[in-house]
Amino acid sequence: MPNRTSAAMQQAIQHLLHILPPGAVRTMTADRGKEFACYTWVEQQGIPFYFADAYAAWQRGSNENSNGLLREFFPKKTDFGTVTADELLRALMLSQACKFAGIRYTHKALQSKTTVTTRKTLRIPT
Repeated sequence: MPNRTSAAMQQAIQHLLHILPPGAVRTMTADRGKEFACYTWVEQQGIPFYFADAYAAWQRGSNENSNGLLREFFPKKTDFGTVTADELLRALMLSQACKFAGIRYTHKALQSKTTVTTRKTLRIPT
């Protein structure tokens, strides 16, 4: 996202909804940041949108869990502006079994297709 505006967030959500399989996003929960002022647009897409209470990280469980999983590969203070979307996705998929595009991947199945060179850098075969 180029900035933390509502318009930039809406564009990012539109992109996400375009690349994910239909029905993959059932609800959205966010903090109370001003960039989520686009929540009405999300609801118009048929996706219920919830706001977490302040200091209630457990209300954003998937987000907090994903952050923890990403920390296995990217240490704190990592500049995520230099990390590609592919690298983030591979890291999440390597961290846990997940359903992606209708196929159940496991850590070992992905490991055979992805080489992790360090905990910080993922090399993705071409």
